[in-house]
Amino acid sequence: MRTRCLLPLGALAAALVVAGSAGGTTRALTIHFSFSTYANNVRVVAPLVGRWQLGTAHLKGSGELGSGADGMIVGFGDPLLPRYGNTSLRAQVISYRYQGGAHGAFDKLVLTVQVLSASNGGPRCDPGVQGTVTLYDSDAKISNGENADYVVMGHWTAARCPTFVQGWTNADGGPRTSPAHGGPPRGGQWAIVNISAR
Repeated sequence: MRTRCLLPLGALAAALVVAGSAGGTTRALTIHFSFSTYANNVRVVAPLVGRWQLGTAHLKGSGELGSGADGMIVGFGDPLLPRYGNTSLRAQVISYRYQGGAHGAFDKLVLTVQVLSASNGGPRCDPGVQGTVTLYDSDAKISNGENADYVVMGHWTAARCPTFVQGWTNADGGPRTSPAHGGPPRGGQWAIVNISAR
């Protein structure tokens, strides 16, 4: 079911909130999304907690949301330490929640995704397990001059798939990433998010 309401964001702002699922919706709004991420982690510095998180991690996806939820995400990682093995994830979007900022300030999607296949995702990271991918699209600038886009993946059913609890921004990674600066195309971490709602 999809609902629409206005929520206050500060004294003079409002946001459009829409939810939908593969079972159908009640309001004709079509949302297109695409995103791509990258991180090259070389040192265990917060928010990293262990050496198994070092190496490169990518996530990308795209889809169309409206009368149903049609979208896919693909993730893969190449650990810095070979003993951990490469990781991969394929998941489909099964429902979503959309929030649009007042005056086009931002677009935010929270996608509920379901695992189709995974390797080295951690205990019981099996087909059918569900989690969330949050996409944030904004032209606002952060302190290093890059835009404020970000992607966060996690909240897996019963704390499964710990390898795929990850996040990407355009912020500088400092000693954690190589190179230390963030943002595409050559930063040590970056997120490119495009969300269009009509």
